Amino acid sequence: MADRIVLHVGGMKTGTSFVQSVLYWTADIHERAGLLFLAKSYPAQVSAVKRVLATPKRPERHDEWRALVQEARDFDGEAAIVSMEFMSFAKRHQVDAFMAPLEGMDVQVVLTVRDQFAAIPAQWQSYVRRFGVDPWSTYLQRIDPSRQKRDDANTHAAKGYTRAQRVDLMLERWGTHPGVGKLDVITTPDRTAPKEELWNRFAGAIGVDPSLAVDVQHRFDNSSLGYASAEVMRRLNPYLMGVPAPVYRIGLRPLVWDALTPRRQAEGKPALDRRAAEFARASNQRIRDAITAGGYEVHGSLDALPVPASLPRLARKAADPDKHAVKDAADALWDRTARELDVDASARPKKIDAVIADLGRMIPLTPRWREALAERTPPE
Repeated sequence: MADRIVLHVGGMKTGTSFVQSVLYWTADIHERAGLLFLAKSYPAQVSAVKRVLATPKRPERHDEWRALVQEARDFDGEAAIVSMEFMSFAKRHQVDAFMAPLEGMDVQVVLTVRDQFAAIPAQWQSYVRRFGVDPWSTYLQRIDPSRQKRDDANTHAAKGYTRAQRVDLMLERWGTHPGVGKLDVITTPDRTAPKEELWNRFAGAIGVDPSLAVDVQHRFDNSSLGYASAEVMRRLNPYLMGVPAPVYRIGLRPLVWDALTPRRQAEGKPALDRRAAEFARASNQRIRDAITAGGYEVHGSLDALPVPASLPRLARKAADPDKHAVKDAADALWDRTARELDVDASARPKKIDAVIADLGRMIPLTPRWREALAERTPPE
């Protein structure tokens, strides 16, 4: 049996895709050194985790999760690892369901956390890329309890933010479980740090030699979009509703990657308004307090979660993206989609609303979208 099982439970928007890609691409190297990335497959871990989250009180449906645990029990090495950020969503009864098959094992939980000044814009984009339709300024209102209007707390935006970014709740649910032997916190380096720094901290937390992961610089990174491109996606979402989330994600991926991702640097990010910055500061303080109170070992520094005594002078209302940049991004996505469908470029509409509407009609006709939809449609 593995001496230890490591549950890297997230959280969201903290570089988990990068860590998982390193674990996946260097699985054989790490296995020889005594670390097993269970199933050697991120999709297998996703499927197992989602099933437990969906049916926590139905252990007979947790075969995939039990199979991962059995693989860990059969492994003769130092540690087996699961890395799946959806585990950070787990409420206490769901944590119980994950932990039940691990009885008798030495369990280490690892949680990566991110500065909320950066996490809030990243979470809005994650929301947009999951059919979200609220503009940036509205999103900031909905996620902050001090600004919420009637029923805001029940919106997709507010629920998604709470589930993904309330790190204090994650620490309480996982860190106080009697089956968890140790919980380590990794603070996410800022963007000025070398890319391998996050891996170095993760390796330090789980006790492996970071140098075993070669070529870290070129591993997958779940790159964000610029503000204007994210706005295009937000405005496009009403036209694409009603399909399974995997179809939306898979069908859009090649188009967005080619047309919009390269625009990120030029477009910049959405800026927090005054009250959102106060909310981010208070959120960082809450996370720091929870880490300190729990006595968890920190890899990195709590200074990565800044709580400045004063904030810069910010606008009272968050600024919209530059309208010309939004139009340029929409045109770029239309042009890429038109090439996919062999549509004459001269047919692109002049007005942005018409471009967005045209994209809503064209994208479901692209080969990758139709393939993804066919894969999700049961035969008659």
